[in-house]
Amino acid sequence: MAMPTKRELRACAAEALSKRGYRPRFKTGPGRPEGALLELNKGAKSWSCSVRTTTDRWIAFPWKEGGGWKTLDDVDIVVVSAVDDATTPGSVDVYFIPAKFVREAFEASRKARLKAGNIVRENWGMWVALDPHEGDSPAKVGSGFIAHAEWHESVPLNPLQPLVSLVQESVPQTAGSVTIAQVVESARLQIAQISGMPINAIRLELHIGA
Repeated sequence: MAMPTKRELRACAAEALSKRGYRPRFKTGPGRPEGALLELNKGAKSWSCSVRTTTDRWIAFPWKEGGGWKTLDDVDIVVVSAVDDATTPGSVDVYFIPAKFVREAFEASRKARLKAGNIVRENWGMWVALDPHEGDSPAKVGSGFIAHAEWHESVPLNPLQPLVSLVQESVPQTAGSVTIAQVVESARLQIAQISGMPINAIRLELHIGA
């Protein structure tokens, strides 16, 4: 199966958040990818959230000139959307991690690299592995921080599967009774849930054939 794009990985993160009852609101700005920074709401609570995507199960944050981590220091939650396998992905793992644990991991890794004589450039991403790493490399320090995730969701890479499930749950049917119109309407509903937009603001175009 083809490796998912960053946009697809962010969509998986939004889907997992919606499934858990969070209402994500995208924050936009110059140079900021769509869906990379969110405000999350659930009941009366709200959180600022950074969404990180990865196809090799490492993520990066840059160390700022003058000290501190860009973006990481400004959020409550880090949501990581990662392929389950960097070689042959079959699904996407979405992790919901309090930012304090990610900061601790990145700070420990930075100190270990500096102690070993490595260069950690300012305003340049420093990478830390989601999964625990063995060996003597200073890069292993801080790895495995997904152990602090409050929850984890696995999202299938097949983009039709969530839609099929939604149709099966929301449309009463008998064998072979699902229509294209019902599938499109369910897609509109799912997009509305993910984006926080009203369903009447969602417009889809369907092209069948070459």
